[in-house]
Amino acid sequence: MQPKISIIVPVYNCVKFLPACINSIAGQECSSFECILVNDGSSDGSGALCDEISRHDPRFRVIHKSNGGVCSARNAGLDAARGEFVLFCDQDDRIHPETITRALACYESTEGGLVMWPYTRDPAEFSAPMPAGETLFSQQEFGSLYCTFMLPPVWNKLFERSVLESPSPLRFDASIRNGHEDLPFVYEYLARLAGLRPGFAVHFLRAPLYYWSDENDMSVSKKSVHYQQYFQVELPLFLRFAHDCKTLYHCPAQNMATFYQHALHTLAFGLLFENKAEGHSLLQHEGVTELLDGLKENHTFSPYYLPFRWRSAALARFVIRAEEEGRRSYWRTYWLFYYLLGGNWNR
Repeated sequence: MQPKISIIVPVYNCVKFLPACINSIAGQECSSFECILVNDGSSDGSGALCDEISRHDPRFRVIHKSNGGVCSARNAGLDAARGEFVLFCDQDDRIHPETITRALACYESTEGGLVMWPYTRDPAEFSAPMPAGETLFSQQEFGSLYCTFMLPPVWNKLFERSVLESPSPLRFDASIRNGHEDLPFVYEYLARLAGLRPGFAVHFLRAPLYYWSDENDMSVSKKSVHYQQYFQVELPLFLRFAHDCKTLYHCPAQNMATFYQHALHTLAFGLLFENKAEGHSLLQHEGVTELLDGLKENHTFSPYYLPFRWRSAALARFVIRAEEEGRRSYWRTYWLFYYLLGGNWNR
């Protein structure tokens, strides 16, 4: 019998945390699933643990492959998936027992929309009774949706496999190995949905059905490699989303304002990891001007607007450091820049 959902878990040297992840999947209220464990060349016994699990529970399948990174592992899982829908879960995280049940119930009422849900890093919140209800985001509100910080990950969404496979297989870019692999995949999936179902909406469940663990010190999100070339990686992703919002989703300028604020803040953070010469060069990119013009169009203020407009990486670093460290100089600079722009931009 074809499973309703394929759950894909990339596995690499995580024998300590993998059992909790597996138990959370095995404990789903809905049993119509297959879980594809992709052992990506582990050397710590994780592969043997996967084999043992599959011997005791036929819903779990194992793929063994040479190490190629999380994108390569997820792609192997997608190639083997048989379910009508696809979920992703990272090896050191957990999903709530009601995840599949709630996601499918919501999808059946969406008329082809995208179902997603928040995550939590609080064990008490994850174990508490889950709230009901959802928030609906139309395509014209995707700028606001981005600023919930829930759009980038793939592990908090219900993907339709038919959309992933047509007109050609949608796969992760295996050349990306620094923790930025999710967004290009999500953007392309949204674009495919827009082409198939103009006017589709995002149904955002209020229940935090995903537990993002911070116990694994080997997680990519904790490694310095995550921030290597952060600016160079993030800028084209911001520009892609801004372009799609204008051309595919027809987001009004006022809805995009908070997105542009978020983009400048993120890029300023990325400058902290660049040397002086490289930082100055990065700010010359024409894409930076496009983001600045997005703020100017709606008269929306950001303390990074003038440093970026002046192409001053040093000033942008000063502001982001002051903000990150909670210094009073941040607010002095904030108000100085605000009044230099006339004191009448939206904050």
